[in-house]
Amino acid sequence: VMLENGEKLSAYRFIDATQDAWVAYMAGAGFTLGMEDIGLDKRQAVTLIIEVGGVNWEKVVGALTSGEYAGGAYGTSAWGFLEEMKEYEPFDPQIRSRGPNMGLQNNGNVLINAMHIFGVDGLDPASRQEALKRGEREAEFLVRFMRRRLPGFEDAYLAAVAPELYV
Repeated sequence: VMLENGEKLSAYRFIDATQDAWVAYMAGAGFTLGMEDIGLDKRQAVTLIIEVGGVNWEKVVGALTSGEYAGGAYGTSAWGFLEEMKEYEPFDPQIRSRGPNMGLQNNGNVLINAMHIFGVDGLDPASRQEALKRGEREAEFLVRFMRRRLPGFEDAYLAAVAPELYV
């Protein structure tokens, strides 16, 4: 296997535990993108995790377990607000939102996966970097929408974004 930095690794067998099959790719293993193996080149959207502060977790959990909103919650995990998020109009036409998957962190902030970014070549570092910038820009708009529409997000603010996309 030849690494991007020019270093060469050799072994009788590799177990690829990378999130994007990079070891297999660098070794020259065959692969297909998206669904091209069945004649389609539709690549899956990538996501960007955002960290949001100022969320009233108890209010989020109460709303999602009340039956008034689609979703649910258990301990430090919550999911839902599907109908509410359908109303979000993205700044970037290549980005869509969905009902957020949420995780309460020890510092009180909430990690949220709710953004799909389309048109990204997950094997191209420049494409991933451009998509990361687009996602970072969209994150402010997404949190602003959540602040207006989702129970428990009235005082929410964008605390951070993940350093890389989930491909």
